[in-house]
Amino acid sequence: MIFHLLRKKMGSGDCLQLINTMNLKDFSIYLLFILLTASCVSNSEVEFLDTPIVTPPASIPFPAGTTSFGTTVHINEATTTEQTIPLTFKGGQPATQITASISGDFTFKGGAYPGTGGTCTVKEETGSCTIVVNFNPLTVGGHAEAVTMNFFNGFEFTSRAILISATVVPNLSITATTTNDHGSTLIGLNTVRTFTVQNVGSTTMTGITGPLTTGTNYRYEGGGGYPGTSGDCDGDLVPAETCTIATQFVPLTNVTLTDTVTLNYNNGINAESNTQALTGLGRNPANLAISGAGTFDYTSHVLTVATTQTFTVTNSGDVSTNTLAVTALGAPFTFLGGAYPGTSGTCGDPILVGTCTIRVTFTPTAAVLSADTITLTYHNGVVAGQTATRPIQGTGITAASLAVTAVTSNNWGNRVIGTTTDFTFNVTNSGQANAASVAETTLAAPFTYATGAFPGGGTCTTTINGSTACTIIVRYTPATLTFNVSNSGDVNATTVAGAGLDGVIYKFEGGAFPGTTGNCTATIVPGTNICTIAVTYTANTSGAENDTVQLTYNNGIAGGQVAGRALTATAQSPALLAVTDVTTNNFGNNSVGGASSTVLSFNVSNSGDLNATSVVNGGLDGVIYAFTGGSCGGTIAPGVNVCTVQVTYDPNAVQVDNDTIQIIYNDGLVGGQIGSRAITGTGVAFLPLTFEDNSEHFNFKRRLLGDSLERTFTISNNTKSDISKLSVKKVNSPFKLVRNNCPDILLRAQRCSLVISYAPKKIGAAKTFLSLTSIENGKLRKVSLPLSDRGHLDKTSPLLFNLLKESKQALTHLKSNKRHYRNLFALKRALPSRYQVTDLEHSRELYSLETSAQLIANIGDYDSDGVDDFLLAGEQLKKGITKLEAFSGLLGDSLFELHKP
Repeated sequence: MIFHLLRKKMGSGDCLQLINTMNLKDFSIYLLFILLTASCVSNSEVEFLDTPIVTPPASIPFPAGTTSFGTTVHINEATTTEQTIPLTFKGGQPATQITASISGDFTFKGGAYPGTGGTCTVKEETGSCTIVVNFNPLTVGGHAEAVTMNFFNGFEFTSRAILISATVVPNLSITATTTNDHGSTLIGLNTVRTFTVQNVGSTTMTGITGPLTTGTNYRYEGGGGYPGTSGDCDGDLVPAETCTIATQFVPLTNVTLTDTVTLNYNNGINAESNTQALTGLGRNPANLAISGAGTFDYTSHVLTVATTQTFTVTNSGDVSTNTLAVTALGAPFTFLGGAYPGTSGTCGDPILVGTCTIRVTFTPTAAVLSADTITLTYHNGVVAGQTATRPIQGTGITAASLAVTAVTSNNWGNRVIGTTTDFTFNVTNSGQANAASVAETTLAAPFTYATGAFPGGGTCTTTINGSTACTIIVRYTPATLTFNVSNSGDVNATTVAGAGLDGVIYKFEGGAFPGTTGNCTATIVPGTNICTIAVTYTANTSGAENDTVQLTYNNGIAGGQVAGRALTATAQSPALLAVTDVTTNNFGNNSVGGASSTVLSFNVSNSGDLNATSVVNGGLDGVIYAFTGGSCGGTIAPGVNVCTVQVTYDPNAVQVDNDTIQIIYNDGLVGGQIGSRAITGTGVAFLPLTFEDNSEHFNFKRRLLGDSLERTFTISNNTKSDISKLSVKKVNSPFKLVRNNCPDILLRAQRCSLVISYAPKKIGAAKTFLSLTSIENGKLRKVSLPLSDRGHLDKTSPLLFNLLKESKQALTHLKSNKRHYRNLFALKRALPSRYQVTDLEHSRELYSLETSAQLIANIGDYDSDGVDDFLLAGEQLKKGITKLEAFSGLLGDSLFELHKP
């Protein structure tokens, strides 16, 4: 703001002029003004006005936003686009010293402000005026610049700017005839789109070319390049002229694919270009596959029996099939129900994207291998004649047909009542199909299966494979005798009744005359007519059993007549097998993985009256325990005859192994009987070499000093191969290797021996190790046996008494001369001449012998251990002597005597 602040009432004219022309803008200028007026009118009266006079600076409020030249084509320099821009000047002061600037492709018309035709001058009061701007672009795209106005607003220089903009499009325009989107196109096909090209400029466009960015999934129609087969553009285009180009979409993958057509040309001044985006979606053609790999095999099926298989058809393409054709299947194959896709199949025509099913039946009519191929022929949307196939095959077989034939005969002949006879029958399946759910029809007495149930110990099972045979064993046990009854008289025998039988061992079959299978009646006519009675025998105890079957009747004259027949039978007990030890049932310790197994024999005896037949070994696992021999056969007779079985024990783990020997047999009445014996053994850790004498420790026992003892040690090679470089490590004294009979190479399961002696040289315990090394399968093997003993003195030993005597002499002398240790010669005289004392300072160690000497002198068993305590004293004496061993020569001879053998 500008304030007129002072009015002169009187005074200097110069100051008045200053006041009237001074414009104050802010408080700082106001203060300066006061100072100036005060200096020039110090004697004048000055009056401050209460109300200031406001005068605003000049301003140019330009139009809001951006002044746009709009959109124009790219033209040459001779043609311009003109825009008149209005300006408005406001404020209490005029705008003076106006200048303006502009840059880029924008210029003031005529080259200078305000532009030709513009009304704004270098000095403007309030009001409106105009400036004129030309736009002459050289490049396409957006253009934006600022017109900058600089002026003095009455107080200071300031500036204002107005934005101007324009958008330049190429001289050539490219417009899609329909769309630039080629849409969905199957891989292998193509789609064409046309575009109109127009020269929207004012000059001829020359040198027009149209490259594609990639040229991979897009090309010009026909593949021959710009402008495409149906396009008519060439290299030049005059103003307003149009032409066409044609692009072709040839997708290689099933994704959205893009490209760009670029038209390069010259507008007469510059090389320019324009672009057109292309887009399209590649799609996979229909593609059918029938589930599974290789040939599907229905396997073997009985003739005329239908088997249906469901196959899945997958269309992994992006479109459905066209013109589907299904090749007919040949017998014995057909679509279930006779037509594609088979009953309950879901595939149709066309086959949609995804999965569906077809159902094919195999019904063999001949016992041969038949083959065919499921074939689906279709148009995949690109090309016809595509196929999806799956080979199929199946084998027809004849139905199972069983026949039973006797191995020897089906006639048991005459057999003693109470005995049993087994016959084996072959069961043959002459068909190719398996006979399943085979079940026996219950045999009628006196016939049974040998073990009481089908197959009687034979090999048949509930399934008998095609073209195979198996066996069943049938037992005949006669228990009924049939007797003929005839009347040789001339009149009927009446009131015929059975009698005489005990009713327990012998009785009429079924319990009443004439027996279940008998046909005699109470009247028997004379002549050649014969009737029968049936009598059964049930054994009671072993041995012969007799009875008489009787018929009482009336002979026509008198009743009470009797006709009889003596009966006899011998009962026998069934076979009874027992398994007993020959030596033991304990296989003992056996190395896991050792060189040899442990073999034990067991006796098998029959204490019954009948032969034990169909004898087989069983029960053992066949790995740890296994049968390996023996003298027993398939039949074991009763009596004193004993046969053997051999069992091998070969452990596979460090543990106790238990099992049971089983001898399975037919006892003459029924099969499946078992004689058994429990067995046990222990698997121990494998040691290539072992000491057979003691696997942990050997003690020579206590020996007197001077005695010696030799001991032989046996070494076994327990490996399954030979071992080499067998060597013995030196044993420590007083033990000594006397003889080594072991070779450098010890064969598997071979033994050798070593002789070790022990001769104690001192009292007390002695220890060492007997150690061997060897090479087994390239590996170093070691085994050690601790050896120990204890040497001691006998209480009558001269060595002990001499040592005591000499020690007492030395102690006595030391006690009387302990203050005269330097008297070496006196001490030497007291000791035997062979003792040498070289270190009198330590001779006091001899005192330690005094207690030992006193204990030895009082021999007795003080601790009640059964051993005289002089041995304990000997130990104490030994400790004392040990302390003196470091002193050169002191008691040396006695120590030598004590230690030598």
